Amino acid sequence: IWGLVACPRCAEQVELAFEVGDIRVPTAAAPEVLEVERAGHVVRFRLPDSRDLAALATGREPAGPGQMLARCVVEARREGAHVEVRELPEDVVGAISSAMEAADPQARVELATTCPGCGHGWAAGFDIAEFLWREVEAWAQRLLRDVHTLASLYGWSEEHILAMSPWKRQRYLELVGR
Repeated sequence: IWGLVACPRCAEQVELAFEVGDIRVPTAAAPEVLEVERAGHVVRFRLPDSRDLAALATGREPAGPGQMLARCVVEARREGAHVEVRELPEDVVGAISSAMEAADPQARVELATTCPGCGHGWAAGFDIAEFLWREVEAWAQRLLRDVHTLASLYGWSEEHILAMSPWKRQRYLELVGR
């Protein structure tokens, strides 16, 4: 994986390059439902998954503070009475967050990073979902430019261009100097 991250001190772009195996953490499967007891509260919850991320990213659900937690909490009680997620105290929310992180250490990946410009060291977070979406977006933009170039120069339809193999499209782009 190759990427760039801005130094938080001087804003210089720092290159990160690593193998997927470098960030993999061997883990046992987490239970389907976890439980935290804190400050008189008992909260049962599950770990977030890709459906939760997609629901918040697509706008099907409001993406305000606490929405991810609200999706994951199965049940919250205090002294046997139901409690709304938005009413949970910060220390209970923190305990849930800590329990989630302990149950899925791969959920937050941090890379030890040092800026070559100013020497500042920090832990750069790596979000695989964000990285993947940026890569897909960059690929889609490149493909759109390639289709535009070939359609403009040869008069071919988008359908015709996309039906070509990537190798063949690339050869035509090389012929026109791209």
